[in-house]
Amino acid sequence: MNKKIKSIVLSFLDLIISEKFQKKIKLTNLILSFFCIFFIFQILVEYLNNEKFEFQFDFYSAGLILLSYLLSGIIWSRYMQSNYQGDLYTYFFNWSYSQLGKYLFSGLLSLTIRFNQKIISKNPKKILYGLLEEQFLISLISIPALTIFVFFEMNQFRVATLLILFLTSFLVVKKIYYKLKPQLVSMLNQPVLIYFYSVLQVLIFYTIANFLNYEDPLAISIFYFLSSSIGLFFVGVPAGLGIREFIFLFVTNNTLSNIELIDFIITTRLLFVGFDFLFGFGGMLMNGKKFNI
Repeated sequence: MNKKIKSIVLSFLDLIISEKFQKKIKLTNLILSFFCIFFIFQILVEYLNNEKFEFQFDFYSAGLILLSYLLSGIIWSRYMQSNYQGDLYTYFFNWSYSQLGKYLFSGLLSLTIRFNQKIISKNPKKILYGLLEEQFLISLISIPALTIFVFFEMNQFRVATLLILFLTSFLVVKKIYYKLKPQLVSMLNQPVLIYFYSVLQVLIFYTIANFLNYEDPLAISIFYFLSSSIGLFFVGVPAGLGIREFIFLFVTNNTLSNIELIDFIITTRLLFVGFDFLFGFGGMLMNGKKFNI
């Protein structure tokens, strides 16, 4: 059964990078992207029309999120370069374009966008492995570190303890992963970027919570990042809509009421949806110019 599934997947990968299929999928992706843009706007309008919520824009938080997206795109682009050579900027714009795909067909659009590019190697499996790393790697590093941090209820030297836990978790995951002897240049070969990206997520949520004047913004950021990391394992939910929020409200039930946390939840979601649109639409335009669509 496993061999049959593997054969189907490999056949699909071979099909999707064929020149004939690539030409057809360019236009298909473009059309589907407009549906994604419409869906994103629907989300933004729904949140902004909430009478119980008043959106406040924090430039510092937005700047950190921008840095986070740039860093994520660079990690992916360097991964692609290491495995396929090619142009860093082309890979980056392709990654940017794929951010729109989070909101349609359980991420299938993201998959087809990532494969919809010229690669020197005829082996597309590394792109699929890269997508799996991108989806789960940060979660595998962050969940143990954050869980231990929450379990022991650290009150002193919290920042230093958190940094050490992230580093320890990263090293353990890297050691276990390389024991499996992956036939690719893993994203773990970018240790500084991966580590910095992981820690940056906590900082982003901290700045949002601090901007909204929560009493303990670090605790809020830890709980939300933990919830987001767990939510990534619910594959198939468009951009994790509702999953991370549900988990977040569940784990913070004894800390703050749902009403007190609603501003944080909506503000965070709006900022990230906004950057998904910014990078996705920008990547779509750049791909459109490149392919003369």
